[in-house]
Amino acid sequence: MGLFDTFRGSYKCDSCKEIFDFQEQTKDYENLLKDFYLGDYVDKGHRNYFYDFEYECPKCKSVNNISIAIRRGQFVDVISTETAETTNILELYNIKEGHQRNQNYENK
Repeated sequence: MGLFDTFRGSYKCDSCKEIFDFQEQTKDYENLLKDFYLGDYVDKGHRNYFYDFEYECPKCKSVNNISIAIRRGQFVDVISTETAETTNILELYNIKEGHQRNQNYENK
């Protein structure tokens, strides 16, 4: 099985419009069981790209094509893959480091 890292976030289902939380495991990074949240730096090469994956909505069971925007190495947004195909990633901005972690802490 091996080690992996995990993207964690929320997404609004393309079909039923309910917001659900996702956990997407990846072996594309350091594989140290790290959790990546919005605002975390995930790519030490400071590259710009979209990380694409599919995720089933827990409510309506439809498959959503989701893209995580990585801008200058930072997890900056979660959008549909269809939107990502027409989005210039160079027009996205970096956000406050640890953005989602800070929100999770404040909401407890």
